Amino acid sequence: MLKNQPNILLIVTDQQRGDCLGLDPHAHPLQTPHLDYLARSGLHCTRAYAECPSCIPARRSLMTGTAPAANGIVGFQGAEWYPAHTLAGSLAQAGYQTEMIGKMHLHPPRRRFGFAHVQLADATRGQQNDYVEWLQQHHGRHDIDPGMAHGATANGWVGRPHHLPEEQMHSFWCIDRAMDFLTKRDPTAPFFLNISFIDPHPPLTRRHRTTSAISAEIRPRPPWETGPLDSTRRRRDCTPTPGRSVCPQRNCTAPAPPTTA
Repeated sequence: MLKNQPNILLIVTDQQRGDCLGLDPHAHPLQTPHLDYLARSGLHCTRAYAECPSCIPARRSLMTGTAPAANGIVGFQGAEWYPAHTLAGSLAQAGYQTEMIGKMHLHPPRRRFGFAHVQLADATRGQQNDYVEWLQQHHGRHDIDPGMAHGATANGWVGRPHHLPEEQMHSFWCIDRAMDFLTKRDPTAPFFLNISFIDPHPPLTRRHRTTSAISAEIRPRPPWETGPLDSTRRRRDCTPTPGRSVCPQRNCTAPAPPTTA
């Protein structure tokens, strides 16, 4: 057994803004208690930036430590990729048991990119999708696209309640498979486990419990939800002069913020 080698858990979410954490002072009313715990009990990097604000090149950078200009993709393209080295491959060579669960979104599909084993679900539908097969085999979901029958689109902004119970949703599947891996892994080797969620990327489907909670409570609008055509709310970059009801910069009509003595 490799001595003094830490186990590594890499959790990846998709299309989540850097300031969308409950511990961020501007994040109210977001509630992310588990992510907040990880941040407060470890290192919270408030000025960390992705190499590219697009899915596939960002994932290539994460897996190889290379910039988009070096790894060949600077936008949303699905070209085949055969890197000489990957994070998972280097850790495997160092004696780690490597496992990937969830969304990898690299091409060609089903290539392991250095992982010893992959449980892949880049979406909640499609062929050779381990999540869809799990729904079919363990939960008897044999309808067409059983993970997408809610009717919301995979890249749209219209939200709907999810048609599946929480224990059958993609995020739950990721955790279920991760717990199974941790139970059955090789105890004589350190592990590198990459759990990669689709959420909060569309489809914007809420759990029924979450929908009920939102319906039962009127939540305040976050400070960034201030559209340019809405003259009844102060824009994020608007700085009214204390005591004035009209912003000198944008001429918006929101009341001035309260002053403190």
